[in-house]
Amino acid sequence: MAYILLCIFVSVLFSFWLLPNIISISLKKNLFDGTNERKVHQGVALRLGGLSFVPAIVLSVALTYGVGLLEGNKNILLLDLRHASFGVCSLILIYVCGIVDDLMTVGYRKKLALQILSVAMLLLSGVWVTDFGGILGMEEVPDFAGLLLTALWVLAVINGINFIDGINGLASGISVVGFAVAGALLYAEEGLTTSVLLSVAAAGTAFSFFCFNMFGAERYRSQIFMGDSGSQSLGLLLAYCTINLVTADRGAGGNVDPVVLMAAVSIVLLPLLDEVTVVCLRLWKRVSPFQADMNHIHHRLMRLGFPANKVLVFLLVAHIYIILFNVLLVNVVDVNIVLLADVTQWLLAQWFIAVRTKYSNK
Repeated sequence: MAYILLCIFVSVLFSFWLLPNIISISLKKNLFDGTNERKVHQGVALRLGGLSFVPAIVLSVALTYGVGLLEGNKNILLLDLRHASFGVCSLILIYVCGIVDDLMTVGYRKKLALQILSVAMLLLSGVWVTDFGGILGMEEVPDFAGLLLTALWVLAVINGINFIDGINGLASGISVVGFAVAGALLYAEEGLTTSVLLSVAAAGTAFSFFCFNMFGAERYRSQIFMGDSGSQSLGLLLAYCTINLVTADRGAGGNVDPVVLMAAVSIVLLPLLDEVTVVCLRLWKRVSPFQADMNHIHHRLMRLGFPANKVLVFLLVAHIYIILFNVLLVNVVDVNIVLLADVTQWLLAQWFIAVRTKYSNK
């Protein structure tokens, strides 16, 4: 537990030191994010907050390992070099892709290509799922199918976090909850591992950004975004944590524990539902699924007249509700029934918002 606390402390402390420096440099170099009809902020804002994420996470995990080695802790030596080498390559690729997009905007084709390359690196690390625990009727699948489905899952989570990063604190708040749940479950199942340290380091880093973004000094509030460098990095790490949850835990007979399986799905379910909804709407309108619009759940709630802060609180509560609802319900019903209940509630919420929006516009 001491190593976990050290990892969290370093990630928070370093992030709080680095973020003001990023803001200072951005202001001096005029690295602003302008406004348009799709942006909810007023005036210029800085979109390089995500620059702090990967350095803070890597530093805190590496320092924790170093301290463990100095103390002669044998458990801290449990590091798979294959996972580490390809995993770091994957994280650096997605991080650099985000930085370039934040600075000069990358076309969606190039961005998708770099995301696929990053996911390929992650798969080369040996991280993929072959047992889907009965979701959509899938149990054990061949390695090729597992690789393909895992790749699609990671891409979906990366873009889901990126898509939902539309108001202050939303993507970082969802990520904090997700990493905290993943870290707690991984620690309960495996003890102190690299996955646990990554989870708590990412939680601490995202929490620091959330606090700085929402409750920082007046001149900084609403003026710094995580950008693609932050949202894509968090998305990749969240996807990695969900995969580790599913592959690390095995119940009786080597099967995936339904509770752990639903927890892994639930920590990213809200962004995924929003992502699927907006992509389907874009395809229905015969426009590119990568064309940005104002149909995300936070945009639609704000059109009802709710301020951004209330929308944030509502969606974070909804995120926590989904996790608790699914983890409790899967103890008594099949995982597919739980997912069906999730989709039903989501569709009812979308219908209610649509009706209220239509009524309020009259």
